[in-house]
Amino acid sequence: MMRRFVRGRNSSRVGSGDVTHIHDSPTVLPEPLNPLDATITSVEVEGLPAGVSLGVASPRPRSRGVMPFAFLLEGVMTTDSDLDHLEVWIGERKVRELPVELLAQHGEEPAPEPDQNLRVYAFSALVGTVRLPRSFSVSLKGVLASGARFPAAAIAGTRPALALPPGTTPRLSPLMLTSLGRTGTTWQMRLLSKHPELVVYERYPFELRPRAYWMHWLQVMAEPANHRESSPLTGFHAQHWSVGANPFFGSRMAREAPELAQHLAGEHVVTLAGFAHQSVETFYLACMERFDRPNARFSVEKGLPGPVPQLLWELYPGAKEIILMRDPRDMLASMLAFNKKRGTDDFGRKRVETDADFVRQLGRGVSNLLNNWRARRDRAHLVRYEDLLTMPEQVLSETFDYLGIDASAPMVQRVLREASEPDAKLAFHMTSRDQSASMGRWERDLPADVQALCGEEFGPALAEFGYAQ
Repeated sequence: MMRRFVRGRNSSRVGSGDVTHIHDSPTVLPEPLNPLDATITSVEVEGLPAGVSLGVASPRPRSRGVMPFAFLLEGVMTTDSDLDHLEVWIGERKVRELPVELLAQHGEEPAPEPDQNLRVYAFSALVGTVRLPRSFSVSLKGVLASGARFPAAAIAGTRPALALPPGTTPRLSPLMLTSLGRTGTTWQMRLLSKHPELVVYERYPFELRPRAYWMHWLQVMAEPANHRESSPLTGFHAQHWSVGANPFFGSRMAREAPELAQHLAGEHVVTLAGFAHQSVETFYLACMERFDRPNARFSVEKGLPGPVPQLLWELYPGAKEIILMRDPRDMLASMLAFNKKRGTDDFGRKRVETDADFVRQLGRGVSNLLNNWRARRDRAHLVRYEDLLTMPEQVLSETFDYLGIDASAPMVQRVLREASEPDAKLAFHMTSRDQSASMGRWERDLPADVQALCGEEFGPALAEFGYAQ
């Protein structure tokens, strides 16, 4: 296959040990931005191991290849080992994989001449940005045939806020309960389900999450072609039970038909958001009738920290979010007790060998929750599990006041009274003899070495949320 490699005057080819920084320059007049205001602010190629060099043709700061919700990533990589593929990461989360092509021929302008035993690989793909923060910095990593990874580049940019189609007026705003497992989410959801201005699908353990599903759908549908991990260019119709990213919206279209690519990575994404919204809205409107909530203002779901809450904040001006925190040491003790009680290895325990490894794994989740709180503490509402149990009237009153719904003392008492009615399923959910015994249990239940490790792994969150160490 013939491929043309274009080396623009701002392109970079970096040998091992070299560092290239390509930033916006205030002295250079930028090209006109897309009306939805997306841009690449910097491209940095650094930290390459010996035997590797990289040439980045796109994206360039304030230049070609940038669309509202995607950017073109292409160039060549020279290695002295077999390169299997590239990966795009944000923090510790992999966004997607990029295939590479071993070049046998070069086009009009020669690619870098390989030295003896070096291999030259080309890559070209569109990277979607809907699942990224509005101001993002992603890492490009190379993956050798051996499975070894190495850093290659960092790309920073911005994307516009994703909005619903013009004229869309949501009947219900989303209320997100963002937390981790065994932090009291079931009890918190049960309390919220008793308020007449909130609608929840009232089935234990309150984990029916159509809104999370449709937000996931939106992120997949908005993604450009990903033939390596998603829908193939041919044969996608044979995948009877899955539909992935648009296999025809690729880098070639971005180069040959930029106006069409701008549409697919712009207005079309807004249309997809509108369909996802209607799908969620109609479900919860039906729930309003089923559960007799004619005056509901919010639909409520619980979920893990991640890209979904941020996306909902963009789409819905009236969104609200409760971040529920529990002493992560008690969370760990509860998870271990829950697994023992039910004879399972849930909460990710089956993925690791030892309790120490489990603590380290949970540490990443706790860190994610902490980062979510820090990112949105100006608009989210923090609830500590311990406060919810020891002073429920005050916590509920403050929570309802944050939501702008009836927070009067009679309403708070009504919610507590109805939520406290005996429920066999809720009793089975508990792993302590009562609610008071669920606080501080880590000092009784966890071995000393695990307690010490918890102090190391959970330290920042313990300090931030006021738990004694």
